[in-house]
Amino acid sequence: MRWRAAARRSAHSAPEPFFGAALGAGALLLLALALLAGSALTANVTLTRLRDHRAEMVRSNAILRGLAELEAHIRRAETGQRGYILTGERRYLVPYEQAIGRIRADLDRLRGLVRHPAQIARLQELTSLIDAELAELARVVALRAQSFDAALAAMRTDLGQKLMEEIAAAIERMTAVGQELLAERAAHEEASAARIARMTALQGVLAMASALFGVILLARRRVQARMLDSEARLRAVVDTAADGILTIDERGTIETANPAVAKLFGYAPAELIGRNVRVLMPEPYRTAHDGYLERYCRTGERRVIGIGREVLGLRKDGSTFPIELAVTETRVAGKRLFTGIVRDITERKRAEAALARSEARLRAELAASEARYQRLVDTSPDPILIHEMDGRIVYLNPAYMRLHGATRVEQLLGRPLFELVHPADHHLIREYQGRIAAEGGTQPPIEVRTRRLDGSEVPVEAHPTPITWGERRAALVVLRDVTERKQAEARQALLRRELNHRVKNILAVVQSVALMTGKGAETVGAFLQAFDGRLQALAGANELLVRDGWQATGLAALLRQALLPHGLEEGRFALRVASLPVSAALAQDLALALHELATNAVKYGALSVPEGRVVIEAGPVEDGTALRLVWREEGGPPVTAPARQGFGTRLLGQLFARQHGGSVTLDWQARGLVCRTEVPLAAAA
Repeated sequence: MRWRAAARRSAHSAPEPFFGAALGAGALLLLALALLAGSALTANVTLTRLRDHRAEMVRSNAILRGLAELEAHIRRAETGQRGYILTGERRYLVPYEQAIGRIRADLDRLRGLVRHPAQIARLQELTSLIDAELAELARVVALRAQSFDAALAAMRTDLGQKLMEEIAAAIERMTAVGQELLAERAAHEEASAARIARMTALQGVLAMASALFGVILLARRRVQARMLDSEARLRAVVDTAADGILTIDERGTIETANPAVAKLFGYAPAELIGRNVRVLMPEPYRTAHDGYLERYCRTGERRVIGIGREVLGLRKDGSTFPIELAVTETRVAGKRLFTGIVRDITERKRAEAALARSEARLRAELAASEARYQRLVDTSPDPILIHEMDGRIVYLNPAYMRLHGATRVEQLLGRPLFELVHPADHHLIREYQGRIAAEGGTQPPIEVRTRRLDGSEVPVEAHPTPITWGERRAALVVLRDVTERKQAEARQALLRRELNHRVKNILAVVQSVALMTGKGAETVGAFLQAFDGRLQALAGANELLVRDGWQATGLAALLRQALLPHGLEEGRFALRVASLPVSAALAQDLALALHELATNAVKYGALSVPEGRVVIEAGPVEDGTALRLVWREEGGPPVTAPARQGFGTRLLGQLFARQHGGSVTLDWQARGLVCRTEVPLAAAA
């Protein structure tokens, strides 16, 4: 009975604690729901921050890759430019121009990625250096289009090298900033994840453990999934990169290696993980590497890290090949790591070696060409000089020295050209110098009088051509001695005047002969016959004079020429003639006189009968003041003096007495005519 009563009391009193417990449970549930909502909100905020940090990490990695590609494109542009400078072949400008376009695209991409103020400042500094380097490359390319030597001289300056070193240093500084930001964001990401864990753990104690644990687990799974996704993306970028990328720790142990590294060195990726990076190095790098790494970790002294250099790589098969190695340092979760980017530069080295051989060959050919040109100039028979635009002589060949009578180069080298040219011709030199300065191009030849060292003058024809002597404008002048041409021109002028005089004289003689022949001729036929014979005599004399240059002709040759039509070769004449020259005027008159005497002898004298002959004696008189010619006919019919003076008699008197101041004597002997003439030797010469 007491148990039932107690049970009834218990049944009536139970609702109050139940409702209290229910209220407590509801409050806890509400608190749990509130904490769950707060946890969800906090987790969402933290996840948003994680997502932002992850995006920034992806952007930082993209910036690092962009910096590496930018440096590679700058070096490709430099290599293409060097190829064009050394060979002059425009096909080398194709990689140069492509690299320039990629450099601009890389900078634009980096500007879109960079947001941190420190990186923006570094990028602006890097952009200025790259603009200066591209301007220097373009300037040298433009110089190569004008002059190989000028472009080569520009390349030998250290301006381009200094700019590249500054660009590399700027890239290194920007890379260091990016790596610091990457490490900072990784630390923030770890801190955020830890914060989520602490908050969810605390809230799970206060709220429903299972629900909150599920939320925390879900959040962590989402974070891990996103981290794995980001890591997968980063791994995809690294695995598909054309350059080899690997990371090592402070002891040199390889922690990661992308497929490009394995392909370059001939290893499977799994073979490299956990091995010391020395396995990829030939001696002496292999032995010294650990010392380099330990010294850097201890002292911070950089030899490769952050600088980059060209070294040799060692393949698995033992062969070596040239590589370009860039090493950067970073810290992840407090651990120091080193990232190496490896590029196979075998083809570039081959191209550089080919360019070096081509340059050596071109230099050898240039030297040989210069030597051949020097030999041609030195052995040229024409005088050659080079003078700057102020007239100072900077080069001369041996022929120029001979022209001026110089025995040493120092006698002419460095002197003003105007000192060696007649003052009256200075204006011709200034005129062609002005044309060269204004127009350029080869100038028309000019004639000047050059002065020898002994003061004598030589007429020369100068052919000036503009050239570049060193870095200054100059003129190359080829001279030609025209002394003989000038003398020939003078002789031709003299001959023209003499010919004009002779023609006038001949026409006067012909006119006189025609008039005198006409007076003595009874019929037209007789006139033509006599006139033709006399013209033939003149023609024979002129033929001899033309042969002897109208200076003088031999007396004996003149007599033979005049008597040839009248039986000279048949023995009708006996000649006793001294070897004397006679002038052109006297030769013509003698030819006419001999023709008249021979014609008269054929008609009336010794030559009219077969047994007759003529003896001719010619030579100087005893005192040597006059030329005497004696015509003596023998064996002919008896002759008597004519009743009237004929043409021949008048002609002889006019020719010798009047024109030459001599005398003529005709002796009509019974056995034949004897004609004696004397002409002063001054007139004969």
